[in-house]
Amino acid sequence: MNFFEWKTVKRKRSRSLHYTDKDFVRGYDVDVRDIVNLSKKVAQDTLTYSERERLGVHIITIVNIVFENPKIRIIDRDIKLQAAERSFIAMWKSLDKLSERNAFSYLYTVGFNAWKKFARASIAKRRKNDAICTHINECVDLYINECSSGKTPAIAND
Repeated sequence: MNFFEWKTVKRKRSRSLHYTDKDFVRGYDVDVRDIVNLSKKVAQDTLTYSERERLGVHIITIVNIVFENPKIRIIDRDIKLQAAERSFIAMWKSLDKLSERNAFSYLYTVGFNAWKKFARASIAKRRKNDAICTHINECVDLYINECSSGKTPAIAND
Protein backbone atom coordinates (compact mmCIF):
# COMPACT_ATOMS: atom_id res chain seq x y z
CA MET A 1 0.00 0.00 0.00
CA ASN A 2 1.36 3.39 -0.94
CA PHE A 3 0.59 6.59 0.84
CA PHE A 4 -0.29 9.46 -1.45
CA GLU A 5 1.84 12.52 -1.75
CA TRP A 6 0.50 15.73 -3.21
CA LYS A 7 1.77 19.15 -4.05
CA THR A 8 1.31 21.76 -1.35
CA VAL A 9 -2.36 22.60 -1.07
CA LYS A 10 -3.15 25.96 0.49
CA ARG A 11 -6.64 25.12 1.64
CA LYS A 12 -8.40 22.75 3.97
CA ARG A 13 -9.47 19.34 2.75
CA SER A 14 -12.79 19.31 1.02
CA ARG A 15 -15.46 16.67 1.45
CA SER A 16 -17.90 18.48 -0.80
CA LEU A 17 -15.90 18.47 -4.05
CA HIS A 18 -16.67 15.81 -6.62
CA TYR A 19 -13.74 13.78 -7.96
CA THR A 20 -14.33 15.23 -11.45
CA ASP A 21 -14.00 18.87 -10.29
CA LYS A 22 -10.82 20.64 -11.35
CA ASP A 23 -10.05 21.75 -7.76
CA PHE A 24 -10.23 18.17 -6.47
CA VAL A 25 -6.79 16.92 -5.39
CA ARG A 26 -6.51 13.13 -5.62
CA GLY A 27 -5.25 11.70 -2.34
CA TYR A 28 -6.02 14.91 -0.44
CA ASP A 29 -9.72 15.57 -0.87
CA VAL A 30 -12.49 13.06 -0.24
CA ASP A 31 -15.58 12.67 -2.43
CA VAL A 32 -18.06 11.33 0.11
CA ARG A 33 -20.95 11.14 -2.36
CA ASP A 34 -18.87 9.01 -4.70
CA ILE A 35 -17.85 6.73 -1.82
CA VAL A 36 -21.50 6.18 -0.88
CA ASN A 37 -22.51 5.51 -4.50
CA LEU A 38 -19.62 3.10 -5.02
CA SER A 39 -20.32 1.31 -1.74
CA LYS A 40 -23.84 0.58 -2.97
CA LYS A 41 -22.32 -0.99 -6.07
CA VAL A 42 -19.97 -3.05 -3.87
CA ALA A 43 -23.01 -4.48 -2.10
CA GLN A 44 -24.47 -5.45 -5.47
CA ASP A 45 -21.07 -6.64 -6.76
CA THR A 46 -21.34 -4.50 -9.90
CA LEU A 47 -18.15 -2.42 -9.63
CA THR A 48 -16.03 -2.01 -12.73
CA TYR A 49 -12.24 -2.04 -12.48
CA SER A 50 -11.97 1.76 -12.68
CA GLU A 51 -14.68 2.21 -10.03
CA ARG A 52 -12.93 -0.27 -7.74
CA GLU A 53 -9.68 1.61 -8.20
CA ARG A 54 -11.38 4.97 -7.53
CA LEU A 55 -12.98 3.60 -4.36
CA GLY A 56 -9.60 2.27 -3.27
CA VAL A 57 -8.09 5.73 -3.75
CA HIS A 58 -10.86 7.26 -1.63
CA ILE A 59 -10.26 4.74 1.15
CA ILE A 60 -6.47 5.17 1.05
CA THR A 61 -7.05 8.92 1.31
CA ILE A 62 -9.08 8.37 4.47
CA VAL A 63 -6.33 6.07 5.78
CA ASN A 64 -3.88 8.95 5.21
CA ILE A 65 -6.20 11.27 7.12
CA VAL A 66 -6.41 8.77 9.99
CA PHE A 67 -2.62 8.56 10.18
CA GLU A 68 -2.37 12.35 10.43
CA ASN A 69 -4.14 12.12 13.79
CA PRO A 70 -1.73 13.37 16.49
CA LYS A 71 -2.56 10.33 18.65
CA ILE A 72 -0.90 8.11 16.06
CA ARG A 73 2.86 8.18 16.32
CA ILE A 74 4.47 5.46 14.24
CA ILE A 75 8.10 5.92 13.35
CA ASP A 76 8.91 2.60 11.70
CA ARG A 77 7.72 2.60 8.07
CA ASP A 78 7.08 -1.17 7.96
CA ILE A 79 4.84 -1.02 11.02
CA LYS A 80 3.03 1.99 9.55
CA LEU A 81 2.39 0.08 6.32
CA GLN A 82 1.08 -2.96 8.22
CA ALA A 83 -1.24 -0.75 10.29
CA ALA A 84 -2.40 1.05 7.13
CA GLU A 85 -3.20 -2.26 5.46
CA ARG A 86 -5.25 -3.34 8.47
CA SER A 87 -7.12 -0.03 8.42
CA PHE A 88 -7.74 -0.28 4.67
CA ILE A 89 -9.08 -3.83 4.95
CA ALA A 90 -11.33 -2.90 7.86
CA MET A 91 -12.72 0.08 5.94
CA TRP A 92 -13.29 -1.98 2.79
CA LYS A 93 -15.15 -4.65 4.76
CA SER A 94 -17.38 -2.02 6.38
CA LEU A 95 -18.55 -0.43 3.12
CA ASP A 96 -21.89 -2.25 3.30
CA LYS A 97 -22.76 -0.37 6.51
CA LEU A 98 -22.35 3.15 5.09
CA SER A 99 -25.09 5.71 5.10
CA GLU A 100 -25.05 9.01 3.26
CA ARG A 101 -25.16 11.06 6.43
CA ASN A 102 -22.04 9.80 8.15
CA ALA A 103 -19.95 7.97 5.55
CA PHE A 104 -16.71 9.84 6.19
CA SER A 105 -17.03 9.75 9.99
CA TYR A 106 -17.88 6.07 9.94
CA LEU A 107 -14.94 5.11 7.74
CA TYR A 108 -12.59 7.32 9.75
CA THR A 109 -13.72 5.66 12.99
CA VAL A 110 -13.35 2.17 11.49
CA GLY A 111 -9.84 3.01 10.30
CA PHE A 112 -8.82 4.52 13.63
CA ASN A 113 -10.19 1.55 15.57
CA ALA A 114 -8.35 -0.86 13.27
CA TRP A 115 -5.14 1.07 13.99
CA LYS A 116 -5.79 0.90 17.76
CA LYS A 117 -6.40 -2.85 17.57
CA PHE A 118 -3.18 -3.32 15.58
CA ALA A 119 -1.22 -1.13 18.02
CA ARG A 120 -2.50 -3.05 21.04
CA ALA A 121 -1.62 -6.39 19.41
CA SER A 122 1.85 -5.10 18.50
CA ILE A 123 2.49 -3.88 22.03
CA ALA A 124 1.29 -7.18 23.51
CA LYS A 125 3.51 -9.12 21.12
CA ARG A 126 6.53 -6.97 21.97
CA ARG A 127 5.92 -7.37 25.71
CA LYS A 128 5.56 -11.13 25.32
CA ASN A 129 8.83 -11.33 23.36
CA ASP A 130 10.59 -9.16 25.96
CA ALA A 131 9.32 -11.41 28.76
CA ILE A 132 10.52 -14.52 26.91
CA CYS A 133 13.97 -12.99 26.32
CA THR A 134 14.25 -11.94 29.96
CA HIS A 135 13.28 -15.43 31.12
CA ILE A 136 15.79 -17.08 28.77
CA ASN A 137 18.56 -14.78 29.97
CA GLU A 138 17.72 -15.56 33.60
CA CYS A 139 17.76 -19.30 32.86
CA VAL A 140 21.12 -19.03 31.10
CA ASP A 141 22.60 -17.07 34.01
CA LEU A 142 21.25 -19.61 36.51
CA TYR A 143 22.67 -22.51 34.46
CA ILE A 144 26.08 -20.86 34.19
CA ASN A 145 26.15 -20.16 37.92
CA GLU A 146 25.23 -23.77 38.74
CA CYS A 147 27.80 -25.25 36.34
CA SER A 148 30.74 -23.04 37.17
CA SER A 149 32.98 -23.66 40.14
CA GLY A 150 33.40 -20.00 40.73
CA LYS A 151 37.01 -20.08 39.63
CA THR A 152 38.34 -18.17 36.71
CA PRO A 153 40.03 -20.43 34.18
CA ALA A 154 43.74 -19.89 33.75
CA ILE A 155 44.97 -18.77 30.38
CA ALA A 156 47.95 -20.71 29.11
CA ASN A 157 50.82 -18.65 27.78
CA ASP A 158 52.47 -20.19 24.78
